Amino acid sequence: MRLTGVRWELGELDECAAEDAGQAFQARAAAIRERASALRRAHEGEIAALDASGLRGLLDERGGLADALGRLESLARLRFAAGAGARGAARDQDLASRLAGEVASATAFVDRELCRLPQGAAQAALDAPQLAPHRHALAKLFAQACYQLTQSGPDREAELAALEITDRLRLTVRWASLATGLRVGAGQLALSLAAGRLAAKNRARRARAAAELALALQTRRSELAEVQSGLLALEQKAARARNLPHRLALADIAEESPAAARAVLMDAMRRAYPLAQRYFRLKKRLLGLTELCSHDLNAPLPHQPRVSFDRASGLTLASFAGISPVFGRIARAILSGSRLDAFPRPGKQTGAFCLTPPGCRLPFIFLNFSGTWRDASILAHECGHGAHQALSSRLNASARQSAPALAEAVAFFAELVFFHATLRRTRSPARKLALLCARIEDELTGSVRQAALFAYEENLRGLFEAKGKLTAADLDAAWLACQGALYGGSVRLTGDYRSLWALSPHPVAIPGYVRHYPAAACLARGMWRRYTAGPARFAAVLEAVCACGSSQPQAELALLMGLDIESPELYQSAMDDLADLIGQAEDAAGASQGWPSWT
Repeated sequence: MRLTGVRWELGELDECAAEDAGQAFQARAAAIRERASALRRAHEGEIAALDASGLRGLLDERGGLADALGRLESLARLRFAAGAGARGAARDQDLASRLAGEVASATAFVDRELCRLPQGAAQAALDAPQLAPHRHALAKLFAQACYQLTQSGPDREAELAALEITDRLRLTVRWASLATGLRVGAGQLALSLAAGRLAAKNRARRARAAAELALALQTRRSELAEVQSGLLALEQKAARARNLPHRLALADIAEESPAAARAVLMDAMRRAYPLAQRYFRLKKRLLGLTELCSHDLNAPLPHQPRVSFDRASGLTLASFAGISPVFGRIARAILSGSRLDAFPRPGKQTGAFCLTPPGCRLPFIFLNFSGTWRDASILAHECGHGAHQALSSRLNASARQSAPALAEAVAFFAELVFFHATLRRTRSPARKLALLCARIEDELTGSVRQAALFAYEENLRGLFEAKGKLTAADLDAAWLACQGALYGGSVRLTGDYRSLWALSPHPVAIPGYVRHYPAAACLARGMWRRYTAGPARFAAVLEAVCACGSSQPQAELALLMGLDIESPELYQSAMDDLADLIGQAEDAAGASQGWPSWT
């Protein structure tokens, strides 16, 4: 395994020579645009007359069009993430986003006409054996029918497509460009590298990193706030046009996130805020501090290991092989091939993701690996996504992508297996304590901290509804209020912390998506309990669930694993497990001798 320069190769997607890449990209876009127009010319106004076989052919063709577009969008996204300033990267990302809007506009008649079907015809479509591969997608579409613009003309559909796809992508690209173009401190560090310094061992360096980061963000706060306001305006306009009862009404159906289940989940998360406060009081003691400040939140604890990329890869391979031979083979294929962009560098976006383009059997994984334990866990997390996506990759476009909470749950489960496999290999009590604390922080990040981020996002929308536009000061205040509720008196939020909302891209890129993380963290805990009770049996069930993608309802797939997504017990049990982990860390800290402090 190479220790430096781990970069993916996009030849599988880039179907042209480097010297004519721009022209070839545009030619592929033109072919997709024409294919969408041909679909519209052939079928608009005729869907009600199609029999089951004809409708299957139409949906298969639309799926093939979605796959062609998805491959082009994936290529643009991967290039842009790896280097937003690279030649042609922003141009191709913009072209792909505009093309997505055009395709959505040209094919919007399909959903519109399906939603006009009489109830009997809709039920017949759901019952038809020929349409089985599209059944669940059709069921979700019919559930959204009351929010479709069934009586509107094509111009109105085109306008909404531009709002919901093209204009949103334009603004999210603008946000990413502002963030990746930022340079921090005297060393003019890229944002991803500068944010990483908040995990420095030396407290003075952490404080300096926070101050420099805040100073750099100060130059972009107003522009970023304008982008956030623009996105909220688009969202508000689309929601009003569709007469949505709340902003996530359509997304809740599409992403299989029942409002009732979310209410139970978020209530459990709010009641779990004291767990975060309890842990950070322990961290303050372990660091030997009289006060824990916001720039200490990511401070590494003594004895927390640094992890080389080779070591992280080896641990991931071992833990995945422990899940099942199938998971082990997929992880090996991902980590031994050219599917990774692993290390931070100037111009590269922050964060991590896993993306399997249509037609690919293996994913591309994006990281900013700097050698922390958290980075190693993220590698396992993204490989968990990769295994899930690889198992569902043979499904059609309408069934391939799993519901977000279940997709994240599989990745969080992979992290849990990775953690326990590593903990078993650790002999030093002090290092075991450090690993326990690292795992607790990961679980807090995946559950209650994400719930607090969702609360921040909801507060922004309330403010926008009241004011019509948000300033950077508004975002600062909303951020500090939600973070203050989470940490209580366990952490002092300094002035440098107020603008760190700029480092949280999910509310911008995928509104509402963070609500899936707490649900996923709790599902993963339930999966872990069943895995430990019967590893071989659970592995077979897990593989079957992953292979289903979204061809079956998420609630049914969860029930296959013995989990009820609407049960308060699921979420309370997960928080009880987290409380137990914190108790283990407190006991281990009490028993340790000579624990040094890094200040």
